[in-house]
Amino acid sequence: MSNAYGTNVPGSLFETMDVTVEGKKNEQLGIRVSSTLVVVKVERESPSHGNLRFGDVILTLFLKISRPITEQEMPLSRLPRDYDALPGYKYHVGIMFMISGCKLALPIKSYNNKVYVTRLVEDTLSSLTLNIGDAILDIDNQPVTSVHEASDSLFKQLKAKGHATMAIEQAEDPAAKAYVRAALLAEKTQDLDFPLAVDVIEITKKETVRFKGNPDLQPAKVIGKAATKTSESSKKRADSSRVSVHDKTEESPIACEGNPNLLVHVPVQPVNNYQPLCNFTTDAKK
Repeated sequence: MSNAYGTNVPGSLFETMDVTVEGKKNEQLGIRVSSTLVVVKVERESPSHGNLRFGDVILTLFLKISRPITEQEMPLSRLPRDYDALPGYKYHVGIMFMISGCKLALPIKSYNNKVYVTRLVEDTLSSLTLNIGDAILDIDNQPVTSVHEASDSLFKQLKAKGHATMAIEQAEDPAAKAYVRAALLAEKTQDLDFPLAVDVIEITKKETVRFKGNPDLQPAKVIGKAATKTSESSKKRADSSRVSVHDKTEESPIACEGNPNLLVHVPVQPVNNYQPLCNFTTDAKK
């Protein structure tokens, strides 16, 4: 792992395995690798999706890989001093790695002396280890209670060792999940200027190359058809086929949840097995 993840990352943080990718002739595998053969992107609905992951290191041509271990069991003795394990939560050690050429992209906020993960960007170092709503309690056994402490400590450890361990608190039961959702919504921080999604950037690049290769490319008409007659009937048909926008608009927000684990299941409606006594009337009483 010396070339891919640096010489300071111990080999015990990786597991070697064989994977199988079933593809067709002349079909792309749908992966992108770095110069050190680290998988930095896996296309969705590609032959590699579900078999290879972001962060995997390709060791041989026959897809023997080395996969980083991003989660380990955590003894409760690692919890910061004067901090007790809370009911409804689970605790584990999250391991974050430094991969050359990949972005960290870790939006966090502080709430009640806890540092919460508020958002994750696909194919980033943070998405490899964390989930939305995770509370980072310490970084390499150093308690963190603010965004400044967490950011400085994480950058320092990743730069020095190539990896960092974190004590992570995750909500499990409905009450704990409701509290975490409230923490993520409370005291909203200033919105960050995130980069465009990876697929949007790729589509834009492809379209730019296509436009430059064919400068005389004519735009295709999407809505309506070009009028060939100037009669009143054709004009009426053209007007009626156009899309009109109402002068009064209103917004209808759609609720969403970035982390499915924080969703609360709808309770099952109780089944009423009661049957009226008249159903048990015997023929003898008639």
